[in-house]
Formats: sequence, structure tokens, C-alpha cells
Amino acid sequence: WRAIYSVPDDLDQRPDRSMLVELWRSRLSSISWFMRSLNEPIARMANKEDECTGRFWEGRFKSQALLDWKAVIRCMAYVDLNPVRAGIARRIDRLRYTSVRARLEGRSHFFVPLGDTGDSSHIPLMEPDYIALLAESCKVLRSQQSQRGSAALSGLLGRMKLDCRNWIKTVSQRQSWRKVTGSPEALERYADSKGFVTVRSACVVV
Repeated sequence: WRAIYSVPDDLDQRPDRSMLVELWRSRLSSISWFMRSLNEPIARMANKEDECTGRFWEGRFKSQALLDWKAVIRCMAYVDLNPVRAGIARRIDRLRYTSVRARLEGRSHFFVPLGDTGDSSHIPLMEPDYIALLAESCKVLRSQQSQRGSAALSGLLGRMKLDCRNWIKTVSQRQSWRKVTGSPEALERYADSKGFVTVRSACVVV
């Protein structure tokens, strides 16, 4: 906490010391407080550059449970392809400030490793396959093949056991993200663990 925020010089003598420490601990473990702390300096810098005022982010952040590696890949691809959906870029080597650009430039060590190693810390998908998946998805977005995609894309998704129609829907639409994403099997396990009769209205199937 001291590394980021100011702390009263007389903290050790203050009668409310223990309350303050507990408050800071709760904030250090809060995703909401993290996003607030991240947002504020960025907003100040951006507003100064643009000579304006107001919020930097369009809205509040959203938290979603990703139940399996397929859901993680789906989310990664959705984020990496944001510039394509926005019309800023047309190819993956033009996707500035994205993880796939960093992977293409040999900076993969910043991210969770990709590779079918059997290690639970790795996503069981080879990095060249993920890059090819993004490249084919770019073609879908450019050509508006929103219903069927390309044969190459279908082949890649088939090898990864990902549903082609759901994938194309993922990469081509600005979605209203739900609270839970995963395969049908992962969603069933999640529903059972929470005692839910159904999670259909709050889930995305991959």
C-alpha cells in the first residue's frame, strides 16, 4: 500500500490504525478498487491530451467467470480482435497493443504460455495455432462471413473442438457478455456446484 498511496506519518500513533490497515487490505484485494486506481491516472492523462473532462472508460468493467481453457481462448481472441471490429486494423500484424502482436514479435514470455505440455499452467493450444486462428478470424470480419466462415477456420476450430458458429458469433459481434462462459460440460459442473437449476440466461457456450 505504501508503494502506491500516501500513508499518514503518524500512522503508528493513530487510534484508528487497525481499522485503516484492514481497510487498505480489503482494497488491495478488490478488483473494483484496482480498476478505479488504474482508471484515474489514465483518465487524467487522456483528458489533458484531449483538453476535455469526463470518464475515460465507456462504462464500468465487467467480471466474468471463464470456466475452462476454451473460454479463456474465446476471451483472448475477442480482446485481441477489438481493433478489427472497430475498423482500426485489418490484419493481425497491425493489431497494436494486443497480446497477439506481442506474440508475433517474440514477446510471449509476458503471457500465460500456450502449448499442449500437460502442465496445468499452460493453455493446451499451440501458439502457431492461436495466431492462425486469429488470422482466419480477421478474414471473417473483413469479408462479413458471419454465418459460415472459411474452410481453414472451420478446420482449425474442429481440431480445437470449438464450435464454429459460436466462434464466428464471438469474433464478429460487440456482445453483451454474460457472467459465465464455458463448454456445456463446464457449465453443467458450475451449475451443480452452485445449486442452480439452469444457468442458460447468464452463460455463453463455447
